[in-house]
Amino acid sequence: MSELKKVFDSEKFFRNSVVGILLLRLLLNAVLPLMDKTEARYAEIARLMYETNNWITPQIDYGVPFWAKPPLNTWLSALSMNIFGVNEFAVRFPAFLLSVLVVFLLCKLVKDKRKSFFVIAFVMFTLPQFLLHAGVVSTDTSLLMSITLVMVAFWKQINSTVKIYGGICSLWGWDLVCWQKDLSLLSLLHLLFLFGYYCSGSSKIC
Repeated sequence: MSELKKVFDSEKFFRNSVVGILLLRLLLNAVLPLMDKTEARYAEIARLMYETNNWITPQIDYGVPFWAKPPLNTWLSALSMNIFGVNEFAVRFPAFLLSVLVVFLLCKLVKDKRKSFFVIAFVMFTLPQFLLHAGVVSTDTSLLMSITLVMVAFWKQINSTVKIYGGICSLWGWDLVCWQKDLSLLSLLHLLFLFGYYCSGSSKIC
């Protein structure tokens, strides 16, 4: 038992595990075909954006606009295709990067600074659903990153006297959510940041 505890207390274990998991995820992103009709649909929308060079209007077919989802995820996948070419790896790569960014954002909330990025990444990437969406073409990962960004900014805002940090991050988060979901969600997040603004300052509300 003591030997096992030493293993889990070792940063080397978490570092090697996370590197292995990430490399495996990247390999699977490259070799696995698009898995279902939803992933194929979003990938095709991104491919059409890349092919037609129309970065304003997502299209489900040539000349047929697709307004069911906001364009953030499509922009990222099309941009990735512009760099890596038209293939499964390229269209899934933004989801992978956004998943890593979520882990970096979560690191901002850890009180114990001895806990490294690799410990948090190990916890997150061993969650089956999180690992799955690090290699799936969908709007879920970009939405998760947007909401995580807003919530981290909210927490920083109510625990800090420096209001500019929360203000800048909240505006950035709002913009991302606007491009990812609808205005009703934006309104809820707006209320959170109004609360955080007053609680972090000298207002008598809190």
